[in-house]
Amino acid sequence: MFNALKEYKSEHGDMMVPTVYTPNLQLANFVQRMRNLYSSYENGPPPKGLIKARFELLEKEGFVWDVHQLNWDVMYDKFKEYVEEHGDSCVPSRYEHDPQLGQWVLTQRNTYKTERHKSDPTFAERVERLEKLNFVWYQQEATWMERFDELKKYKAETGDCLVPQRWLSNEKLAQWERIELLESLDFAWDARDVAWQRRYEDLEEFVKLEGHTTVPYLYKGIPGLGRWAKQQRVYYVKKQNQERNPLTDERQEALERVGFVWTRRIGSREREFATKIMVDKD
Repeated sequence: MFNALKEYKSEHGDMMVPTVYTPNLQLANFVQRMRNLYSSYENGPPPKGLIKARFELLEKEGFVWDVHQLNWDVMYDKFKEYVEEHGDSCVPSRYEHDPQLGQWVLTQRNTYKTERHKSDPTFAERVERLEKLNFVWYQQEATWMERFDELKKYKAETGDCLVPQRWLSNEKLAQWERIELLESLDFAWDARDVAWQRRYEDLEEFVKLEGHTTVPYLYKGIPGLGRWAKQQRVYYVKKQNQERNPLTDERQEALERVGFVWTRRIGSREREFATKIMVDKD
């Protein structure tokens, strides 16, 4: 079977034999058995002897053990190229230039909703990689960013943000009502951001579990929460220095109500304070 696999590689350029490979079903079954055997060793003692030698021989030929991870990595590279080209991570769900990429981004958001509270090292690693590219987890926020970019273009063309109510060139922008981050366009609003509020609720859950608000930067219990908590502290410092930042008085007060520690140092008093607040709220 190994020689048949090498022949397949010579013909196709890889060893990605389909699960149902009609020209040689035995080869397809062999590939699947090798992957299953490899998986059985992942959480146990390493393989030895003949099995180890076979694994090494397959790896030398470029055999792929985890097809799902390979496919994810391929799409991640496409996503990274999109970010580098467009300057943002908001891939439309119906992206004409690459529909598969649009669907992949949508899948990542749906997976995040269902898996973010689970302890899964692979998922946590993917979240971290995506957040390094400023991935937008919530569809509402992604849609809003699309409108925001359109509004910036409108301002560059017209010199203001006074989009006519019945502007036929872009009816979606004309009807756009969501409010947030418009300070950079000289707007002043006090609406609550949906994504920020959801992260705040994650923080409340963390306080209930741990009794404090000092979320480790690489905390895997709720992927991304540690990074978000650090951002709030950065914004707080900017606010103290009277620099522009998204930490409104309302948000600061909300964080302080759960005992948020701005200096990232936590003592017994802060721990007791945060715990008491969450108990009183229940």
